[in-house]
This record gives sequence, C-alpha cells and structure tokens, in this order.
Amino acid sequence: MDAWHQALDKVAALNPQFVVASHRDTQRGNPASDIEETRGYLDVAAVVLKQATNPAEYFNALKERYPERVNPWAIWLSALQLFDN
Repeated sequence: MDAWHQALDKVAALNPQFVVASHRDTQRGNPASDIEETRGYLDVAAVVLKQATNPAEYFNALKERYPERVNPWAIWLSALQLFDN
C-alpha cells in the first residue's frame, strides 16, 4: 500500500482541481478531495488487512465500513491477491 500512498502524494503535489478516478461513481463528479478520501480508505484497508485472516473477512470488513463504494469486485480481487499464499 506504500506505492499507492506515494502515487497519491505525487498527484496531490500537483494541486489538481479535479481528479478523474477509474473506479468511481459517475454521479459524484471528479473532486480533488478524492485524493484524501482514497488515502483514508487505504489506511483503513491496511488495518483491516492486519486483522483479517482470509479474503472473505477482508472483503466483508471493507464492505461493512464502506457500503457505498462502487465496484465491490475490485475489493474482492484485491482480497484474493493480498491473501494469495
């Protein structure tokens, strides 16, 4: 997740007015505040990752915390990759 934080730092350093994300709710527009929201999401995901013991626990914990997030399949695919042993 460090690489994601570094990427967010680079984007934030550009002081953008808009940020167009690929996995997004198209009704929300493209607010630059998504940078900080994503940073917070990654922080929560890191905590959940330390607590979860399998992909389903990770997925369910994030879906419970962020029920409005679009594209739950992205969370599931991440969970599968993070717990690939």
